[in-house]
Amino acid sequence: MPITIRKGRRTPEEVRRDAVAAARALLINEGPQAVTLKAVAKSLGMTHGNITHHFGSVGGLHAALIGAMTRELTAIVGHLAAEMRAGRASPREIVDTVFDAFGRGGATRMIAWVELSGK
Repeated sequence: MPITIRKGRRTPEEVRRDAVAAARALLINEGPQAVTLKAVAKSLGMTHGNITHHFGSVGGLHAALIGAMTRELTAIVGHLAAEMRAGRASPREIVDTVFDAFGRGGATRMIAWVELSGK
């Protein structure tokens, strides 16, 4: 999901979508501690207050990021399961996809950091 930086008014849905994409980029590139309201706002050329307005708190941003990652993974695994039933994918592909999401995709680090930090 590309990050959109633009001047002018965005819809609330666009702000939330772009903020989650920016948070994901921060997670992958800098780690979970970098996923802050201020950092997301800066990457989008917005104010901290504007991002706070859309998520309520950094916890709301983290929840939105984890939710988006979970929905994406669920859709991918669902597709692969259908492909496996049709004989076009293997169980190994499903396992590899899940491990990639939790490894390179940053999901494990984000979830563990949120839990361990009490955020």
